[in-house]
Amino acid sequence: MAYYLVRVGEGSKYAREAKKGGFIAVGWNKVSDLMQLGRLDKIKAALAKAYPEYTPAQIGAQTGQLYRFSLEMKAGDTVLTPLGSGEYLVGTVGDYYFENNPKDGCDYKHRRKMQWRDGIILKENMSANLAYSMGGLLTVFSLDKYAGEIECLIAGKTFTPAEKPERIRDVILTSLMELNGKEFEEFIRHVLEIIGFTAETTQYVGDKGIDVNGTLDAEGLANITLRVQVKRLRSSVSNKEVLSLRGALSQGEHGCLIALATFTSQAIEEAQAPGKISIKLIDGDDLAGLILKHFDEIDDAYKRQCHAKLEMSPS
Repeated sequence: MAYYLVRVGEGSKYAREAKKGGFIAVGWNKVSDLMQLGRLDKIKAALAKAYPEYTPAQIGAQTGQLYRFSLEMKAGDTVLTPLGSGEYLVGTVGDYYFENNPKDGCDYKHRRKMQWRDGIILKENMSANLAYSMGGLLTVFSLDKYAGEIECLIAGKTFTPAEKPERIRDVILTSLMELNGKEFEEFIRHVLEIIGFTAETTQYVGDKGIDVNGTLDAEGLANITLRVQVKRLRSSVSNKEVLSLRGALSQGEHGCLIALATFTSQAIEEAQAPGKISIKLIDGDDLAGLILKHFDEIDDAYKRQCHAKLEMSPS
């Protein structure tokens, strides 16, 4: 048995319709029945013909997802689908079918039958690595490396060893909230450098809302330019911030919005909107998980601040 995450619409747009109707679905409606195409190369050709505006990289990425959804995924595999607000539906996947004329509130034609389980899985109960993986931009991707943890979550058990104790996560977020705006930007620059970027913070004047610039040299094959905006707020971040960041990007640049709070469903939907530059969203939960994953590499001054707070916190 294999494990997958499948997003049913930007910002979980059609997740409730999918739960009610007993299916999962993906877009790319201009491509015909995938089972009739039957092969990776035919899906790729059909996708390129249907969406001539796609770049070669986009064609490759979208082809892989359509192939995985229709042909790689097998009946009996387990699928997690984000419902929003850190909640995930979980169920067993069935056969692929093409819904030529959807009339159930979901516009997507490429579908698979689903036997949904009762109850949901909460992001707050996931390990740091699994929770961070859930924030990827792909519509369909494998979760096989987290099979053991997913089975524990389905069974309502605690996965051990616990990679992401909730109390430590809360302390990290509290510590970050106590930084001022510029200190927080510098810390995000530090985290980006830890994961491989060459990064610098921007000046406040004339930065178009961009707080941190990062460049990643991918083994000399390509340079990835990342423009980051940070939001040190307690309230949810709206789609207005997503639109603002996207408007500041130049051709070929990637955008990332990092917040200590959460994002509204409208912000998530806008960030993943098809035909637009995708904006990576990292909320406080994701950021804490990323910090825990690389905690040994974090600057000692910040680690001392966290340890001091842990010592002051009740057990």
